[in-house]
Amino acid sequence: METPLRKKQRKILIKKVEVLLAQKLEDMVQSTWTKLEIAAKYGIPSSRQSEMSDPEKYPTGGLNERLLSKAIMGGLITVTEIKANVELSEAERVHIDTLAVLEHAAAIRRQGFDPASILEQWLKKNADK
Repeated sequence: METPLRKKQRKILIKKVEVLLAQKLEDMVQSTWTKLEIAAKYGIPSSRQSEMSDPEKYPTGGLNERLLSKAIMGGLITVTEIKANVELSEAERVHIDTLAVLEHAAAIRRQGFDPASILEQWLKKNADK
């Protein structure tokens, strides 16, 4: 079993993914999207979008684990896209695979259900088993 990524390793992973996400956001802005529309739909604040698109000016970057989770849950970026376009170590690949559950939660939410309440009901029902 792979050991979980340490905090420093997760930060390195986030920086790698940030490059891909910044390019995707830039492509969206170049087409028809505004940063405010992206913020409203995907939960990535426009200030963070600017930080991601200008890494020289903002070396600490704009992406963090919480915003990456929002981007995945919102459908802005997928685990498959990350794995296909970002050079990952095996441990990073395993960590990214664990985020696939967020894609499933987003699909459940799009169907009009609340994933948290579904999980809570299942846990109550199966707690004694």
